[in-house]
Amino acid sequence: WRGLDFARVVGTIDLAGHALQAVARADMSHAMTVTDTIGGGTLCLEVPDTAVVSNTAVAMTGAMKFVKEGDGKFVAAMAGQTYSGGTDVVGGTFACGGHGTAGVYGAAGGTNTVCAGAAFDCNGFDEHWQNPFVLAGGTLRNPKRVAHVTLTADSFIVAPGSTTALANEGYAEATLEMNGQTLAFDIAAGQMCALVNLTVTGGGTILGRSGGYLRMGYTGAAGVRAAGTVLDIRHSLRVDAETTFLDYISRYVLGGYDTGATNPIKVVRRFCPCGDNMRWHSVELQDGAILDLSKVTGTWEATSQGDHFDGTSTLTFAPGATITVDVGERTPALNDQLTSWTVKPQDVTFVWDSELPLCALRAGLFVKTDPGMAIILR
Repeated sequence: WRGLDFARVVGTIDLAGHALQAVARADMSHAMTVTDTIGGGTLCLEVPDTAVVSNTAVAMTGAMKFVKEGDGKFVAAMAGQTYSGGTDVVGGTFACGGHGTAGVYGAAGGTNTVCAGAAFDCNGFDEHWQNPFVLAGGTLRNPKRVAHVTLTADSFIVAPGSTTALANEGYAEATLEMNGQTLAFDIAAGQMCALVNLTVTGGGTILGRSGGYLRMGYTGAAGVRAAGTVLDIRHSLRVDAETTFLDYISRYVLGGYDTGATNPIKVVRRFCPCGDNMRWHSVELQDGAILDLSKVTGTWEATSQGDHFDGTSTLTFAPGATITVDVGERTPALNDQLTSWTVKPQDVTFVWDSELPLCALRAGLFVKTDPGMAIILR
């Protein structure tokens, strides 16, 4: 079926497992119903170019899927939509109508898929824990309590205002399946985007690209479990609960909006400050992890680089840890100081790929023999 004019239809259309293609250039304000009593049916609605179409009267029910096509914007302003086949955003923007419009995007459990170049704007609406999202290269805007997300391509989350983006109702466990992809966050300056009680699987990279700060957990709620995922951050962090990442790459050079200094990020594999003046959140390197100093020059300061509101960043180590120091292409000389710290780490072994000695002293990590070691001649 093609060419439906919503203004000319009265009553109910039953897709009966078929696909219906329609174009909307004006608001859908004429009362009618589109349903699917069999299953497998699809309503494909094209909103062309720069058009903005608001649906205030067309009810969508049954087992149908809704597919938003075209470069224009569709505003789901009608509450009580119960279609169960999910929503695919192929082009343009699908926008929820705002607070108090429950069910604007279909029945609980239906999957929302956002394709490359398209956007799903949650508009701060907070019932998305009921519907899983698949980000297939698209953008999730202004999410609030989106509980289950799967990536099938590099995708984006945009937070124009402060929001609890990835979290479940009542802060039950939320999930993010990365499938080796990158999820980039763009947060407006001065705003916060929170990830609460989130389990991340499937590798990949969480990339903080710009703006405000990314928050891990809340006081009294769990943080982020991402032991197989890279955190590549270019803005501030706030960590309010135990949080673990595979790698932590800091590219942040400004101060402010960084707090939670007493909750370090546990790093399983590699911590890399990407420059001498990088700001970084407190870190606890786990046994077998790498302290990557390849991007810094001279002596790297292992404290006071976070610009925290409630303390200074510190580099700590899991008890009994063996830590590899990686200096990359740098060529330290004997007696060079690699790091400075205010408290010498206890019960930690430092190793590196060099014939030169490496020694942890009270002032920092030095390229020299431990002065406390006895030399026995035979």
